[in-house]
Amino acid sequence: MTTEHFNAIVIGTGFGGSMTALTLARQFQKRGKKESVLMLERGAWWTTPVETVQDNAIKTPEFLANNQQPYRYWASADHLRGLLDFFLRCVKRPGQEDGVYEITRFGGDGGNQSDGVSVVRANGVGGGSLVYANVTIQPPASVFQSWPTTWDSPASTTEPKDHNQWYDLARHAIGYGILSAWNAFEAGQIPFSGPGLPPATVNTGLSNIVTRSARLNPNWKVDVADPDNPARKLKQVDATHSAPPADNKNALWIDRARVFQTTAAQVLSDMGQPSDYGTVDSSINDVTPENTIAGPSNYPSNTPNNYCERQGRCIIGCLPGARQTLNKQIMRAIFGTAAKPTPDIGPENLQLRALCEVTQVKPITTGGYEIRYRQDENDNP
Repeated sequence: MTTEHFNAIVIGTGFGGSMTALTLARQFQKRGKKESVLMLERGAWWTTPVETVQDNAIKTPEFLANNQQPYRYWASADHLRGLLDFFLRCVKRPGQEDGVYEITRFGGDGGNQSDGVSVVRANGVGGGSLVYANVTIQPPASVFQSWPTTWDSPASTTEPKDHNQWYDLARHAIGYGILSAWNAFEAGQIPFSGPGLPPATVNTGLSNIVTRSARLNPNWKVDVADPDNPARKLKQVDATHSAPPADNKNALWIDRARVFQTTAAQVLSDMGQPSDYGTVDSSINDVTPENTIAGPSNYPSNTPNNYCERQGRCIIGCLPGARQTLNKQIMRAIFGTAAKPTPDIGPENLQLRALCEVTQVKPITTGGYEIRYRQDENDNP
């Protein structure tokens, strides 16, 4: 194994790894001292084999290959082939170490006697963002009453002023991009209030995917203030539109969104709690994301940044490429994109090695750490 030196090594490329690595690399780039971050990821890159708005010629796989990056395709949309894909190609197991889903069952006899709890972890560039359900929920104020935190007492004026601004920063990082979030924060634009979209965006912002098709009017209530942050407005299902046949507009809602809202309303009412529920922000690009800065009237819908087709297969691979997975941010930061191969940071300050599983982290007596890892071979996707 050759010996190389990096100023920082980040193990894993999920939410924690990506936020850390991109933040460090951005600072290194600004300092101009040729400092470098290396990201190590045990899995491969995962992408779609079908055309999307951004990549209608499907050039992304070739672009990754040209940058010596191993890639795999999401499971097929075909029912039988997709099922076989999922279990035979996409699940990590002995003999299939590059599968994106690592499933762990808890219980006796090494998990063979299940206690009913299983954990699905990701194994790929982008980490958990590849397999989670795109949900971004800010906990209500009641959580922080019993959870000690120093978020509301910043150590300096260069930090977010309270936990609400931290969540605004996180929403921006997931919805538009990590690098864009720090640019906006330094410009005093968190939360970003426009006009238009913030600079250096990878995605088009969080969306509320509640209707069966984009651009349908959800007919929701939007005048309910968030009890924890009155500056934000909650969006709730309006019961007055659930009276068929005279008014059945709420039937346009996706079933799970409507059922969750109705149940939350009943539970909180029974408990005598304020109605602090609302539609869930989703890290998904849409044709016209509801309540985006640009708004439905002037959103650049002729060139959408991919969009949700309501396929309902979010956690098994978004074929339209609408999910705001972190691999998109990492690729653009290091390599650029197939359409615009100009990176936001570049390999001088940020590198990534896929199919590299760390086996040892050992402190060095003279300072720093020694990282050892196993490099797996790349098979055909």
